[in-house]
Amino acid sequence: MANSLGFADKRLACLEQMFQEIPRLEEKADFSEAVRILKEHGTFSEGDVYFSTLEKIHQGYSKLGTKVKPELLSDILEGKTFDFPTLQSIGLNKEKADHSIEDLFEVLKTIGSGIEKVGTLENLLVHLRASLPKSIASRMTPNTSGYAFLLRWLQITESIRTDLIAHRAPFFDDISADEELRRIEKQLAWLQQTEEELSSVFSIEKALEVEDLAEIEGQIKNSGFFSFLSSSYRNAKAKLLSISVDPKGNAKEIARHLEKLREFQTRNKELGDCYGYREKFGNLFEGRRTNFKDIQALRDWYKRIRSEWGIGFGPNVGVGNDLIALSSTLLGSIKSQSSDLKSTTTQILDSISDLRTFFPESSYEMTKAGNPTLTLFWRFAIE
Repeated sequence: MANSLGFADKRLACLEQMFQEIPRLEEKADFSEAVRILKEHGTFSEGDVYFSTLEKIHQGYSKLGTKVKPELLSDILEGKTFDFPTLQSIGLNKEKADHSIEDLFEVLKTIGSGIEKVGTLENLLVHLRASLPKSIASRMTPNTSGYAFLLRWLQITESIRTDLIAHRAPFFDDISADEELRRIEKQLAWLQQTEEELSSVFSIEKALEVEDLAEIEGQIKNSGFFSFLSSSYRNAKAKLLSISVDPKGNAKEIARHLEKLREFQTRNKELGDCYGYREKFGNLFEGRRTNFKDIQALRDWYKRIRSEWGIGFGPNVGVGNDLIALSSTLLGSIKSQSSDLKSTTTQILDSISDLRTFFPESSYEMTKAGNPTLTLFWRFAIE
């Protein structure tokens, strides 16, 4: 991995040794001690001048050429001499007029740390890439754009709730799904609110089983003083009280709610029989007990995918198609590992962001204009 980013193993080893030997470099570099150590290694003959500003270092070398190659510090440590570029040719941020070798060390540490994290991430990605469709795996390249894709892909992939993975269905990817969701949301809201109102009068489950509510309502509402002599009236009253929460209640008072109960019964039956919800929503559909938030959450996951990678046709649509089609086992496994993957990926992208503060955008413009000075850095940080 190090070689693919332009760092030979020998150079990395040299940097690691140097970072270990220079005391307190993590907080503030002690350059006088660094000079002593380097002199002992026989690396420098003039010590101090090489730890002043980059402008002064420029005076001490002759053949570095035009490329900014911080990884060549190992060659410098081995005693080779170079013509170090000026601040202007490097394109360092001019807001800091006192850029020094300490700043260079910070860049090197950031790059070194980034490479270490890249190695960690690549180890984690070996099996993941192998298990994913080519449309997805091929975009997880070991560079900034590849890791930015990986991070976004993980964020969207893991956003599906674990308990909803097994409920994925083609309907949730249909453009007509939102209209269906708006309809069932209204139906469920009415049924749930009405059931709450009626439950103070009726035992709802018992009431829904009664098929002659209209006849019962007619018998009770049209009853008179001698109605108790009618067996039809007595049967109707007995049925009504049997579905009431108060078996000794006033029949006429209870009957006032029968019209609303009949509408509730009709609309509840239509919900289950007339809209094909069970075929569309699968086991998420539980009649009036359906949890609409679950249905909406699953639909939102599909919409998030399509919003990111498109629908129908296009260069990125395959990413969404293949993500949706992942097996439940693989999708669940990715969710369980996504936290570590996201953390490491974010750290790498943050390292690149830190490097950007040291090398401003103007330096990228210099590279595009043909100045090769920052080619290595921008390959690492941008390409």
